[in-house]
Amino acid sequence: EAPGAAPHLSLCVVYNGSPGVRIEPLPSLPLMPDIGHARLYLEQVHCERLAGDGWDAYVKPFRSIEDLHVLAAITAWLTDDPDPATQLALTHLRDGARDGDPSALAEITDAFAGPLTFGTAGLRGALGPGPGRMNRVVVARAAAGLAGYLVDQGLAGGRVIVGYDARYNSDVFAADTAEILAGAGLKPLLCHQHQPTPVVAFGIRHYGCVAGVIVTASHNPPKDNG
Repeated sequence: EAPGAAPHLSLCVVYNGSPGVRIEPLPSLPLMPDIGHARLYLEQVHCERLAGDGWDAYVKPFRSIEDLHVLAAITAWLTDDPDPATQLALTHLRDGARDGDPSALAEITDAFAGPLTFGTAGLRGALGPGPGRMNRVVVARAAAGLAGYLVDQGLAGGRVIVGYDARYNSDVFAADTAEILAGAGLKPLLCHQHQPTPVVAFGIRHYGCVAGVIVTASHNPPKDNG
């Protein structure tokens, strides 16, 4: 480009398995361990040019290897997320980051830096899109993990009581959890309205359950759930 002109970048796609394409798998990056990392070797390869300006449409401002992994994670997340609200929120964050909004880029980087982890009070975090926030994808994965553990322990067919508090989306998270438990061969007992945590704990023994789930963030800030 001429001095002072906007950058122009053409991006092309090559396909694994095509003649001249070789991929060397590498250890995963700490930022996004679930996304494959590899070195690409090309020798006289035919490629497909992507439409549009590569800089504005694909790269800006995702310029480092880590940021490109985050961009790939965003695309995968939007495909998996069943919630239109968090899909829209993530789309706005992605577009804001592309336009150079530092707060949007910081939020995306934090939300995709790693998954929520269980603490002494369970799995809790701020509501929002990404593996580092509370949302329907994270809840579904946690429920699937619990279901798999119970089945592995020989408890298939057992009852699991599922309760929830009055926080935003608690009822949705509880319904998703019950659906996944049922799909794994367990018998969820979904509370018909929000309940205090001790009521659900009491229900585990009262109904002869093999486990219990309570969707709550207790005393956490209003923007949280768990």
